[in-house]
Amino acid sequence: MFKTVIIHCDYGRLGNRLHTHSNALAWCINNGYGLLNLSFKPYSQHFHANHNCFGYIFNQSTSLTSKIFQIGFIQSLLENLCRSNKWLKRLSWFIETIDRDHCTSLSEQELTKSISRSNKLKIIRSWDINCPVSLLKHKDIVKKILAPNLRSKFCAESVIQELRCKYSTLIGVHARRGDYNDYLGGIHYHSWKDYKNWISEIKILFEDQMIKTVGFLLCSDEHPLTDTFESLPVHFIPEPEMMCDLHALSLCDYNIGPPSSFGTWISWYGNVPRLVIQKGTKVLSFNQFRVSETC
Repeated sequence: MFKTVIIHCDYGRLGNRLHTHSNALAWCINNGYGLLNLSFKPYSQHFHANHNCFGYIFNQSTSLTSKIFQIGFIQSLLENLCRSNKWLKRLSWFIETIDRDHCTSLSEQELTKSISRSNKLKIIRSWDINCPVSLLKHKDIVKKILAPNLRSKFCAESVIQELRCKYSTLIGVHARRGDYNDYLGGIHYHSWKDYKNWISEIKILFEDQMIKTVGFLLCSDEHPLTDTFESLPVHFIPEPEMMCDLHALSLCDYNIGPPSSFGTWISWYGNVPRLVIQKGTKVLSFNQFRVSETC
């Protein structure tokens, strides 16, 4: 019996890949399977490897099969195989493929049922894998496995430590713009003026609660002009980098940002209360901030 799940679905960027990988990883831990996530391979360098996980590979056994899947040549063959409907069909006696389109999720119950019904090699071609039960049960292990690499960790912690010397409370601002200008007709694309207004509202809200030193760390795929936020206490990472941004925002006390798997990860991984902003959002209460229970 093959006790390894193979995933191949090139969809989205880091946030989407983390969603797929963390849920699949939790399921594999819970059910005693190994994991080879070929779609997470390009991002594995951003994470700290340990004895049984190398970013995109997780092994729970020392079997010959698990070792074979670590060979680069074998992984290349598997990637080509995963892209070929013709060969997957020809090898259906040996391989079971679980397919979902980009708009359809794969639930924990479906995954368990599909994998347990045969001894074939399992290939999943789906990005939206949701395993909330396994993720809740094994969240500490998953977070430990998906810790940032030492360089990104040091970068993020250095920025946060410096800001902690100035402020008692830090608010992370994830301002995703770039691709959101066109995504869904730009519904989640917000102007710098909008972000300035939200930051001002949060500052007033916190100061009304006698929190006098409130600072903001803004991370974005675009950089605003230097005078955009005028006298507001808004700071930026000197040399922004995707993983440093992600981890730094997870170390803040609160977070705001548009709907995004990147923002959901920040909240879940760092246990950070998050406010998902929409057009017309008004920041009026602490109750608007919620910690994401899943990622």
